[in-house]
Amino acid sequence: MALFDWMSQAQAAVNNDPNHQRLGSANINVLFKGGVQRRLVTFRAFRVDSIDILSKEQPDFSADVVLEMSARKWNAYMRQRQKNRAKDLLSLDTVEHIIQADTPLKRLLFNRVHLSIQSFIDAGACSLS
Repeated sequence: MALFDWMSQAQAAVNNDPNHQRLGSANINVLFKGGVQRRLVTFRAFRVDSIDILSKEQPDFSADVVLEMSARKWNAYMRQRQKNRAKDLLSLDTVEHIIQADTPLKRLLFNRVHLSIQSFIDAGACSLS
């Protein structure tokens, strides 16, 4: 399985999960970067609206926040989340500095909606075999 192949299954899972909707409305564009692979995930209202594959030549400016780890770290993180042994994104960022935002307001936006983003990631971790 390629690095971010779990995303479409996670999108379907969270869009059909009332518990995800209870986390609140999230309006944010998050760029997931792992090595040369990049996915722009658009959260709108209570749904994951779209997942777009970006080439390395496309600029990052369309993202509010960038989550960046090496491909190896992403894979390890997903396996650990699957086993409920990894920190959440906010806790991991205190050590690894994986969350990037151009402005303090965008960073605060991430902090406000991080549970929705974490729910998406955890749904992806559950779909791994």
